[in-house]
Amino acid sequence: MTALIGEAIYDDGFVAYLNGVELGRASMPAGPITAATLAPGSETGNNDVTLDWTAGKGLLVAGPNVLAVEVHQAAPARATWSSIWRCRSRRSPPHRAAWRRAGR
Repeated sequence: MTALIGEAIYDDGFVAYLNGVELGRASMPAGPITAATLAPGSETGNNDVTLDWTAGKGLLVAGPNVLAVEVHQAAPARATWSSIWRCRSRRSPPHRAAWRRAGR
């Protein structure tokens, strides 16, 4: 595999984990993150980003891999959020990585 690419549409912030190890974050403060950590600012619309996670390709294992994403709001009372995720790889030679949704 030559690259691991994440694609996301999100608001307000997120932290992504691959097999339980932090892979990346956006619009989140540095340091430890808990369920109560707020994103530092509110987005007026959804952010659409492409993320180069190639440095984390060593976290992939043979068999199922789990991409978990925490979505964080800018205010605790916000009732709406959105998040769409895709993770893809560029490979040479061809290789298949197995993915499963958490809870399955």
